[in-house]
Amino acid sequence: MSVLLLMLLASYNNCAGGMKLGLHGTHLLPSSEQIVGDSPIIPPPSAPDSPPNVMPTPPRTPPPSQPSLTDACAPYGYYSMKTQCLAAFPSGCVPTGVLDSLGTVCWQSANSSAQNPPAGGLTPPNEFQQLIQNLPTAQGHPSALHLKYFGWYKDVLGSNAADALFLPETQSFSNFAFISGGNATADKEHIKKILSYRSRALVDVSFCFNSDGFSKNQPQGDWPSYSAALKPIEGALQAFYIADEPDLQALGAGIPWSNYVARLERMLASVKADFPNTPTFIIFSTGMLAPHFAGPFTIPPQLDLVGLECYKGKHDCLLGLQALKSAMAPHQRLVLVPNASTFSQPSESQLITMADDIYSLALSEPLVVGLLPFMWQDQTTENFIGARSISSVKQKYTAIGKAITRK
Repeated sequence: MSVLLLMLLASYNNCAGGMKLGLHGTHLLPSSEQIVGDSPIIPPPSAPDSPPNVMPTPPRTPPPSQPSLTDACAPYGYYSMKTQCLAAFPSGCVPTGVLDSLGTVCWQSANSSAQNPPAGGLTPPNEFQQLIQNLPTAQGHPSALHLKYFGWYKDVLGSNAADALFLPETQSFSNFAFISGGNATADKEHIKKILSYRSRALVDVSFCFNSDGFSKNQPQGDWPSYSAALKPIEGALQAFYIADEPDLQALGAGIPWSNYVARLERMLASVKADFPNTPTFIIFSTGMLAPHFAGPFTIPPQLDLVGLECYKGKHDCLLGLQALKSAMAPHQRLVLVPNASTFSQPSESQLITMADDIYSLALSEPLVVGLLPFMWQDQTTENFIGARSISSVKQKYTAIGKAITRK
Protein backbone atom coordinates (compact mmCIF):
# COMPACT_ATOMS: atom_id res chain seq x y z
CA MET A 1 0.00 0.00 0.00
CA SER A 2 2.78 2.50 0.90
CA VAL A 3 4.70 1.58 -2.30
CA LEU A 4 1.60 2.26 -4.41
CA LEU A 5 1.07 5.62 -2.71
CA LEU A 6 4.64 6.68 -3.44
CA MET A 7 4.24 5.73 -7.10
CA LEU A 8 1.03 7.78 -7.37
CA LEU A 9 2.70 10.83 -5.81
CA ALA A 10 5.65 10.60 -8.21
CA SER A 11 3.27 10.35 -11.16
CA TYR A 12 1.34 13.44 -9.94
CA ASN A 13 4.52 15.48 -9.61
CA ASN A 14 5.58 14.60 -13.18
CA CYS A 15 2.18 15.72 -14.50
CA ALA A 16 2.39 19.04 -12.61
CA GLY A 17 5.85 19.72 -14.05
CA GLY A 18 4.56 18.95 -17.55
CA MET A 19 1.75 21.50 -17.10
CA LYS A 20 4.23 24.26 -16.27
CA LEU A 21 6.45 23.49 -19.27
CA GLY A 22 3.45 23.40 -21.55
CA LEU A 23 2.26 26.88 -20.44
CA HIS A 24 5.65 28.63 -20.51
CA GLY A 25 7.72 26.74 -23.08
CA THR A 26 11.11 25.68 -21.82
CA HIS A 27 11.50 28.64 -19.42
CA LEU A 28 11.03 28.15 -15.74
CA LEU A 29 8.59 30.46 -13.99
CA PRO A 30 10.17 33.29 -12.03
CA SER A 31 9.15 32.09 -8.59
CA SER A 32 10.60 29.01 -6.96
CA GLU A 33 7.17 27.99 -5.74
CA GLN A 34 3.93 27.85 -7.77
CA ILE A 35 0.41 27.52 -6.47
CA VAL A 36 -1.79 24.84 -8.07
CA GLY A 37 -5.15 24.59 -6.40
CA ASP A 38 -4.61 24.95 -2.68
CA SER A 39 -1.19 23.26 -2.49
CA PRO A 40 2.27 24.63 -3.22
CA ILE A 41 4.22 22.59 -5.75
CA ILE A 42 7.97 22.58 -5.29
CA PRO A 43 9.83 22.16 -8.61
CA PRO A 44 12.54 19.50 -8.61
CA PRO A 45 16.06 20.76 -7.91
CA SER A 46 18.27 21.50 -10.91
CA ALA A 47 20.87 19.00 -11.95
CA PRO A 48 24.28 19.60 -10.36
CA ASP A 49 25.80 20.78 -13.67
CA SER A 50 22.95 23.24 -14.44
CA PRO A 51 23.33 26.91 -13.50
CA PRO A 52 20.77 28.24 -11.04
CA ASN A 53 17.72 29.88 -12.59
CA VAL A 54 18.21 33.58 -11.70
CA MET A 55 16.03 36.24 -13.28
CA PRO A 56 18.06 39.27 -14.56
CA THR A 57 17.63 42.45 -12.56
CA PRO A 58 16.05 45.15 -14.75
CA PRO A 59 18.41 48.11 -15.35
CA ARG A 60 17.76 51.17 -13.24
CA THR A 61 16.93 54.37 -15.10
CA PRO A 62 18.68 57.31 -13.43
CA PRO A 63 16.49 60.32 -12.75
CA PRO A 64 17.00 63.24 -15.13
CA SER A 65 19.38 65.84 -13.79
CA GLN A 66 18.42 68.64 -16.16
CA PRO A 67 15.04 69.83 -17.44
CA SER A 68 14.29 68.86 -21.02
CA LEU A 69 12.86 71.12 -23.72
CA THR A 70 9.46 69.55 -23.11
CA ASP A 71 9.62 70.17 -19.38
CA ALA A 72 6.25 71.65 -18.35
CA CYS A 73 7.91 73.97 -15.82
CA ALA A 74 10.70 75.36 -18.04
CA PRO A 75 8.58 77.81 -20.09
CA TYR A 76 7.76 79.67 -16.87
CA GLY A 77 11.33 79.79 -15.54
CA TYR A 78 10.61 77.07 -12.95
CA TYR A 79 12.26 73.70 -12.24
CA SER A 80 10.53 70.34 -12.42
CA MET A 81 12.64 68.83 -9.60
CA LYS A 82 13.69 70.28 -6.28
CA THR A 83 17.23 69.00 -6.77
CA GLN A 84 17.51 70.97 -10.02
CA CYS A 85 16.31 74.11 -8.28
CA LEU A 86 18.70 73.67 -5.35
CA ALA A 87 21.60 73.25 -7.78
CA ALA A 88 20.77 76.71 -9.12
CA PHE A 89 19.70 78.25 -5.79
CA PRO A 90 21.56 76.54 -2.90
CA SER A 91 20.00 78.92 -0.38
CA GLY A 92 16.65 77.20 -0.75
CA CYS A 93 13.69 76.42 -3.03
CA VAL A 94 9.94 76.35 -2.58
CA PRO A 95 7.13 74.73 -4.60
CA THR A 96 5.12 77.00 -6.87
CA GLY A 97 1.88 75.07 -6.52
CA VAL A 98 0.00 72.92 -8.98
CA LEU A 99 0.87 73.95 -12.53
CA ASP A 100 -1.73 72.15 -14.62
CA SER A 101 -4.51 69.54 -14.67
CA LEU A 102 -1.87 66.78 -14.52
CA GLY A 103 -0.88 67.89 -11.04
CA THR A 104 2.61 69.08 -12.02
CA VAL A 105 4.40 70.88 -9.20
CA CYS A 106 7.28 73.21 -10.09
CA TRP A 107 10.05 74.63 -7.92
CA GLN A 108 11.51 78.12 -7.70
CA SER A 109 14.02 80.02 -5.57
CA ALA A 110 12.79 80.73 -2.06
CA ASN A 111 13.81 84.36 -2.66
CA SER A 112 12.01 84.63 -5.99
CA SER A 113 9.50 87.40 -6.51
CA ALA A 114 7.51 85.20 -8.91
CA GLN A 115 3.98 84.37 -7.83
CA ASN A 116 2.58 80.91 -7.43
CA PRO A 117 0.35 79.71 -10.26
CA PRO A 118 -3.24 80.88 -9.75
CA ALA A 119 -6.04 78.44 -9.05
CA GLY A 120 -6.63 76.44 -12.21
CA GLY A 121 -3.00 76.60 -13.31
CA LEU A 122 -0.88 78.94 -15.39
CA THR A 123 -1.83 80.02 -18.88
CA PRO A 124 0.03 77.81 -21.38
CA PRO A 125 2.81 79.50 -23.38
CA ASN A 126 1.37 81.67 -26.13
CA GLU A 127 2.25 81.32 -29.79
CA PHE A 128 5.25 83.64 -29.52
CA GLN A 129 6.64 81.75 -26.53
CA GLN A 130 6.26 78.41 -28.27
CA LEU A 131 8.06 79.68 -31.36
CA ILE A 132 10.85 81.22 -29.28
CA GLN A 133 11.36 77.94 -27.40
CA ASN A 134 11.95 76.18 -30.73
CA LEU A 135 14.69 78.55 -31.89
CA PRO A 136 18.00 76.80 -32.53
CA THR A 137 21.33 77.99 -31.16
CA ALA A 138 23.66 79.40 -33.81
CA GLN A 139 26.55 76.94 -34.14
CA GLY A 140 28.78 78.93 -36.44
CA HIS A 141 30.61 78.12 -39.64
CA PRO A 142 32.14 74.61 -39.39
CA SER A 143 35.67 75.92 -40.04
CA ALA A 144 35.25 79.30 -38.31
CA LEU A 145 32.93 79.02 -35.32
CA HIS A 146 33.13 82.75 -34.57
CA LEU A 147 31.15 83.45 -37.78
CA LYS A 148 27.60 82.59 -36.69
CA TYR A 149 25.06 84.91 -38.32
CA PHE A 150 23.87 85.61 -41.85
CA GLY A 151 21.01 87.83 -42.95
CA TRP A 152 20.08 90.56 -45.42
CA TYR A 153 19.99 94.31 -44.92
CA LYS A 154 16.34 95.28 -44.34
CA ASP A 155 14.75 92.31 -46.11
CA VAL A 156 11.53 93.40 -44.35
CA LEU A 157 11.38 97.01 -45.49
CA GLY A 158 8.15 98.44 -44.07
CA SER A 159 5.21 97.61 -41.79
CA ASN A 160 2.76 96.27 -44.39
CA ALA A 161 2.09 92.56 -44.85
CA ALA A 162 3.47 92.79 -48.40
CA ASP A 163 6.81 93.95 -47.00
CA ALA A 164 7.46 90.43 -45.65
CA LEU A 165 6.99 88.68 -49.00
CA PHE A 166 10.71 87.97 -49.40
CA LEU A 167 11.09 86.02 -46.16
CA PRO A 168 10.41 82.61 -47.79
CA GLU A 169 13.35 83.34 -50.10
CA THR A 170 15.89 84.74 -47.63
CA GLN A 171 15.15 82.54 -44.61
CA SER A 172 16.10 79.30 -46.34
CA PHE A 173 19.75 80.29 -45.79
CA SER A 174 19.60 83.03 -43.10
CA ASN A 175 19.19 82.89 -39.33
CA PHE A 176 17.83 86.39 -38.81
CA ALA A 177 15.76 88.94 -40.72
CA PHE A 178 16.08 92.73 -40.61
CA ILE A 179 12.87 94.68 -39.95
CA SER A 180 12.66 98.36 -40.82
CA GLY A 181 9.08 99.07 -39.87
CA GLY A 182 7.91 101.50 -37.25
CA ASN A 183 4.51 100.18 -36.27
CA ALA A 184 4.66 97.90 -33.23
CA THR A 185 1.51 95.92 -34.05
CA ALA A 186 2.56 95.24 -37.64
CA ASP A 187 6.18 94.58 -36.67
CA LYS A 188 5.11 91.92 -34.16
CA GLU A 189 3.30 90.13 -36.97
CA HIS A 190 6.50 90.28 -39.02
CA ILE A 191 8.43 88.88 -36.05
CA LYS A 192 5.96 86.02 -35.66
CA LYS A 193 6.49 85.11 -39.31
CA ILE A 194 10.26 85.32 -38.91
CA LEU A 195 10.06 82.99 -35.89
CA SER A 196 8.15 80.46 -37.99
CA TYR A 197 11.35 80.10 -40.07
CA ARG A 198 13.28 79.46 -36.84
CA SER A 199 15.07 82.80 -37.15
CA ARG A 200 15.26 85.92 -34.99
CA ALA A 201 14.50 89.54 -35.80
CA LEU A 202 16.94 92.43 -36.07
CA VAL A 203 14.71 95.45 -35.46
CA ASP A 204 15.43 99.04 -36.52
CA VAL A 205 14.40 101.40 -33.69
CA SER A 206 16.10 104.55 -34.95
CA PHE A 207 12.67 105.99 -35.83
CA CYS A 208 11.80 106.10 -32.12
CA PHE A 209 14.33 108.86 -31.43
CA ASN A 210 14.77 112.46 -32.53
CA SER A 211 17.96 114.05 -33.84
CA ASP A 212 19.16 114.75 -30.30
CA GLY A 213 18.87 111.11 -29.27
CA PHE A 214 15.77 111.49 -27.13
CA SER A 215 12.55 109.52 -27.59
CA LYS A 216 9.99 111.04 -29.91
CA ASN A 217 6.61 111.95 -28.43
CA GLN A 218 4.45 110.86 -31.36
CA PRO A 219 1.88 108.07 -30.89
CA GLN A 220 3.15 104.57 -31.84
CA GLY A 221 6.56 106.02 -32.69
CA ASP A 222 7.97 106.79 -29.25
CA TRP A 223 10.44 104.46 -27.59
CA PRO A 224 8.45 103.74 -24.37
CA SER A 225 5.42 102.53 -26.37
CA TYR A 226 7.46 100.50 -28.84
CA SER A 227 9.58 99.04 -26.05
CA ALA A 228 6.51 97.97 -24.06
CA ALA A 229 5.08 96.22 -27.12
CA LEU A 230 8.23 94.20 -27.79
CA LYS A 231 9.27 93.45 -24.20
CA PRO A 232 7.11 90.28 -23.87
CA ILE A 233 8.84 88.77 -26.94
CA GLU A 234 12.41 89.80 -26.14
CA GLY A 235 13.62 86.26 -26.82
CA ALA A 236 12.69 86.68 -30.48
CA LEU A 237 15.08 89.60 -30.99
CA GLN A 238 18.51 89.24 -32.55
CA ALA A 239 19.43 92.87 -31.88
CA PHE A 240 18.20 96.46 -32.01
CA TYR A 241 19.46 98.63 -34.86
CA ILE A 242 20.25 102.06 -33.43
CA ALA A 243 21.62 104.15 -36.31
CA ASP A 244 22.76 103.92 -39.92
CA GLU A 245 26.10 105.39 -41.04
CA PRO A 246 26.41 107.89 -38.15
CA ASP A 247 30.02 108.70 -39.06
CA LEU A 248 28.94 109.64 -42.59
CA GLN A 249 26.03 111.70 -41.26
CA ALA A 250 28.31 113.61 -38.87
CA LEU A 251 30.79 114.16 -41.68
CA GLY A 252 28.12 115.48 -44.05
CA ALA A 253 26.60 117.79 -41.44
CA GLY A 254 29.96 119.05 -40.18
CA ILE A 255 29.10 117.95 -36.63
CA PRO A 256 31.99 117.12 -34.28
CA TRP A 257 32.01 113.38 -33.69
CA SER A 258 31.96 113.83 -29.92
CA ASN A 259 28.62 115.65 -30.22
CA TYR A 260 27.17 112.93 -32.42
CA VAL A 261 28.39 110.21 -30.06
CA ALA A 262 26.47 111.93 -27.24
CA ARG A 263 23.27 111.45 -29.28
CA LEU A 264 24.04 107.79 -29.85
CA GLU A 265 24.80 107.25 -26.17
CA ARG A 266 21.42 108.69 -25.17
CA MET A 267 19.66 106.32 -27.57
CA LEU A 268 21.70 103.35 -26.39
CA ALA A 269 21.03 104.18 -22.73
CA SER A 270 17.27 104.18 -23.35
CA VAL A 271 17.36 100.84 -25.19
CA LYS A 272 19.69 99.15 -22.69
CA ALA A 273 17.57 100.31 -19.75
CA ASP A 274 14.62 98.30 -21.11
CA PHE A 275 16.51 95.47 -22.86
CA PRO A 276 19.82 94.96 -21.03
CA ASN A 277 20.37 91.52 -22.58
CA THR A 278 19.49 92.31 -26.20
CA PRO A 279 22.48 93.33 -28.37
CA THR A 280 22.61 96.80 -29.92
CA PHE A 281 23.88 97.36 -33.46
CA ILE A 282 25.16 100.27 -35.57
CA ILE A 283 26.54 100.14 -39.12
CA PHE A 284 29.40 102.53 -39.85
CA SER A 285 30.60 103.70 -43.23
CA THR A 286 34.24 104.64 -43.80
CA GLY A 287 33.47 108.33 -43.19
CA MET A 288 35.78 108.29 -40.19
CA LEU A 289 38.68 107.90 -42.65
CA ALA A 290 37.96 111.19 -44.43
CA PRO A 291 40.58 113.92 -43.87
CA HIS A 292 37.98 116.45 -42.71
CA PHE A 293 36.22 114.06 -40.31
CA ALA A 294 35.86 115.95 -37.01
CA GLY A 295 37.33 113.24 -34.79
CA PRO A 296 38.86 111.57 -32.96
CA PHE A 297 36.73 108.55 -33.81
CA THR A 298 35.31 106.64 -30.83
CA ILE A 299 32.63 103.97 -30.39
CA PRO A 300 30.01 104.18 -27.61
CA PRO A 301 30.77 101.51 -24.99
CA GLN A 302 27.07 100.53 -24.72
CA LEU A 303 27.19 99.24 -28.30
CA ASP A 304 27.52 95.48 -28.81
CA LEU A 305 27.67 94.89 -32.59
CA VAL A 306 29.79 97.14 -34.78
CA GLY A 307 28.90 96.98 -38.47
CA LEU A 308 31.08 98.09 -41.38
CA GLU A 309 30.01 98.79 -44.95
CA CYS A 310 32.37 97.10 -47.39
CA TYR A 311 30.95 98.55 -50.62
CA LYS A 312 34.23 99.41 -52.34
CA GLY A 313 36.04 96.12 -52.03
CA LYS A 314 38.52 94.40 -49.77
CA HIS A 315 41.14 97.18 -49.52
CA ASP A 316 38.63 99.79 -48.36
CA CYS A 317 37.10 97.26 -45.96
CA LEU A 318 40.48 96.51 -44.39
CA LEU A 319 41.09 100.22 -43.77
CA GLY A 320 37.69 100.55 -42.12
CA LEU A 321 38.31 97.44 -40.00
CA GLN A 322 41.57 98.90 -38.75
CA ALA A 323 39.83 102.10 -37.65
CA LEU A 324 36.99 100.23 -35.93
CA LYS A 325 39.18 97.68 -34.16
CA SER A 326 41.36 100.42 -32.69
CA ALA A 327 38.28 102.01 -31.12
CA MET A 328 36.36 98.88 -30.04
CA ALA A 329 35.89 97.70 -26.47
CA PRO A 330 36.77 94.06 -25.65
CA HIS A 331 33.13 92.93 -25.58
CA GLN A 332 32.25 94.37 -29.01
CA ARG A 333 32.05 92.26 -32.18
CA LEU A 334 31.98 93.00 -35.91
CA VAL A 335 29.42 92.50 -38.68
CA LEU A 336 30.55 93.04 -42.29
CA VAL A 337 28.16 94.51 -44.87
CA PRO A 338 29.22 93.74 -48.46
CA ASN A 339 27.36 95.20 -51.43
CA ALA A 340 25.32 92.55 -53.26
CA SER A 341 23.32 94.91 -55.48
CA THR A 342 23.85 97.27 -58.40
CA PHE A 343 23.88 100.22 -55.98
CA SER A 344 26.85 102.43 -57.02
CA GLN A 345 26.86 100.48 -60.32
CA PRO A 346 29.39 97.66 -59.82
CA SER A 347 29.62 94.98 -62.50
CA GLU A 348 28.39 91.45 -61.86
CA SER A 349 31.94 90.10 -61.78
CA GLN A 350 32.90 92.79 -59.24
CA LEU A 351 30.02 91.72 -56.99
CA ILE A 352 31.18 88.10 -57.12
CA THR A 353 34.75 89.09 -56.31
CA MET A 354 33.51 91.23 -53.41
CA ALA A 355 31.42 88.36 -52.07
CA ASP A 356 34.43 86.03 -52.09
CA ASP A 357 36.81 88.60 -50.60
CA ILE A 358 34.56 89.77 -47.77
CA TYR A 359 33.52 86.21 -46.95
CA SER A 360 37.18 85.19 -46.77
CA LEU A 361 37.90 88.17 -44.54
CA ALA A 362 35.01 87.23 -42.24
CA LEU A 363 36.32 83.68 -41.95
CA SER A 364 39.82 84.85 -41.03
CA GLU A 365 38.94 87.66 -38.58
CA PRO A 366 37.91 86.22 -35.19
CA LEU A 367 36.00 89.37 -34.20
CA VAL A 368 33.57 89.04 -37.11
CA VAL A 369 30.37 87.27 -36.02
CA GLY A 370 28.11 87.96 -39.00
CA LEU A 371 27.58 88.91 -42.64
CA LEU A 372 24.78 91.28 -43.69
CA PRO A 373 24.80 91.81 -47.49
CA PHE A 374 23.12 94.87 -49.00
CA MET A 375 20.54 93.94 -50.28
CA TRP A 376 18.20 91.17 -51.45
CA GLN A 377 15.20 92.83 -53.07
CA ASP A 378 15.14 95.34 -55.95
CA GLN A 379 14.72 99.03 -55.14
CA THR A 380 12.94 100.61 -58.10
CA THR A 381 12.61 103.97 -56.34
CA GLU A 382 16.40 104.16 -56.03
CA ASN A 383 17.02 102.57 -59.41
CA PHE A 384 19.07 99.51 -58.46
CA ILE A 385 18.42 95.79 -58.37
CA GLY A 386 19.15 93.38 -55.57
CA ALA A 387 20.83 90.00 -55.36
CA ARG A 388 17.61 88.06 -55.97
CA SER A 389 17.57 89.40 -59.55
CA ILE A 390 21.25 88.67 -60.31
CA SER A 391 21.50 84.90 -60.71
CA SER A 392 25.21 84.43 -60.03
CA VAL A 393 25.18 86.76 -57.00
CA LYS A 394 22.07 85.05 -55.65
CA GLN A 395 23.72 81.62 -55.95
CA LYS A 396 26.95 82.87 -54.37
CA TYR A 397 25.30 84.31 -51.27
CA THR A 398 22.91 81.37 -50.95
CA ALA A 399 25.93 79.08 -50.67
CA ILE A 400 27.67 81.43 -48.20
CA GLY A 401 24.54 81.73 -46.06
CA LYS A 402 24.01 77.99 -45.93
CA ALA A 403 27.62 77.43 -44.88
CA ILE A 404 27.36 79.95 -42.01
CA THR A 405 23.89 78.97 -40.77
CA ARG A 406 24.23 75.22 -41.54
CA LYS A 407 20.71 75.25 -42.99
